[in-house]
Amino acid sequence: MAINWHEAAGLLAEERNFAESGAGFLKSYAAKDQAALLKGQRLYAEGKAASDGLIERFLVVLVENRDPGGAADLKQAAEHAFVTRLAFSRHVDEVLPDLAGTKSVLLDALAKPVVDLVKGLIEGGIAIWKEFRRADELKRHTIATRIEAQRWRAFAAIEPAA
Repeated sequence: MAINWHEAAGLLAEERNFAESGAGFLKSYAAKDQAALLKGQRLYAEGKAASDGLIERFLVVLVENRDPGGAADLKQAAEHAFVTRLAFSRHVDEVLPDLAGTKSVLLDALAKPVVDLVKGLIEGGIAIWKEFRRADELKRHTIATRIEAQRWRAFAAIEPAA
């Protein structure tokens, strides 16, 4: 079943939410463990950089009117973004105490294999590209803005989880 461009943008939003939720949990539960907090901050920064790079590459593919399905650099960027986000999520999972409800978000984040995430993102990228190609200028701007909005917030800007 093919996905539409809204669902594809949702995949990026899901990744952002997993990362930002993990950062909030880490700030709450590892605040007194400086080594775990610093390692988490580094892993988050690596994941954010990879995700930002993926988004930037994808926006370039759209502007250049290239099929995302044939863009090897985009697939590599997607794999790198997912692998780095998963490394961050695994670290947070290791740090969190086994409290009811806190790990459920991270278990969801760790449940999907990278290959499935990349496949879904590439299929979604193709859906976005097709929509972008036939859209008027206002809709193109809307699509680009929605994708751009999926950049992760800076670690410092994320509040500890309640």
